[in-house]
Parts: sequence; structure tokens; C-alpha cells
Amino acid sequence: MRSYSFDKHIFEMAKRNYPDWIGFDKSKCSCNPEITKRILRIRKVADWRFQKLLDA
Repeated sequence: MRSYSFDKHIFEMAKRNYPDWIGFDKSKCSCNPEITKRILRIRKVADWRFQKLLDA
């Protein structure tokens, strides 16, 4: 997995180079606890499935 600081660095670099991209719109670029929880669950399941695949 990547580190948080790496992800943050890439995000800031992209925002600096592509400031008008729709993904950087304030409504899409703010913290949403519900979406955050969903993303973490999806990531956890993906990691579990990958590990299960390796163990098979």
C-alpha cells in the first residue's frame, strides 16, 4: 500500500497542475464521513480478497 504522505503529495501536485478539473470542485473535494467509511470498507474487502487469492 502507498503511504498517506505519498498520496497527499500526488494530490497536491495534481491540484496545482490541473486546478480546473471537475474532481477538484469544492463539493467533490471535501471530507464526507459516509463516503470515507464506504471507501475504507471497499479497500478492506479488496485486501481480504487479494490475500485469499494468494493463499489459494
